[in-house]
Amino acid sequence: MHILPLIYAFVNLTILIVFLFFVLRKSVSLTLINRKENFIKKSKESQDYYHESINKLEEIKIKIANIDRDGQKYLETITENSKRMGEQMIENAKKMADVIIDDAGQLAEAEVRQTKNKIASTFVYKVINETRTKLEKDVNDGKRGEYIDEYSKLSKAERGLQ
Repeated sequence: MHILPLIYAFVNLTILIVFLFFVLRKSVSLTLINRKENFIKKSKESQDYYHESINKLEEIKIKIANIDRDGQKYLETITENSKRMGEQMIENAKKMADVIIDDAGQLAEAEVRQTKNKIASTFVYKVINETRTKLEKDVNDGKRGEYIDEYSKLSKAERGLQ
């Protein structure tokens, strides 16, 4: 007697399973088919995105390599220009130093000439003053007359020779 409710439960379960099988079979199979198609579609899209991202990555790597190469070229160019400008600045500085040295030499020579002229003119002035002072001291009225007579004789002799 305990078996009879068990048999009824089993029959009910079988009916329920058969009913569910026929009723839900199409919708479940459609859902599973749709899920499978969506999964395949999404998987394919994912693979496409993956391949596209790999291609983009390669493009980016190429661009980075080009940027590195261009940057290296720019650095070399800038370094070269800097060296050239440095050499040119040194050369200009040497030229300016030579000009300064030449100008300083010319100024020194001018100073030497000016100093020599000052010394010479001071010396001549002192000699003339000393001579004048000596002459004024040594030459009196009597000697002046002698000098005038001597000068006239020389002057006459010279005219006579001509």
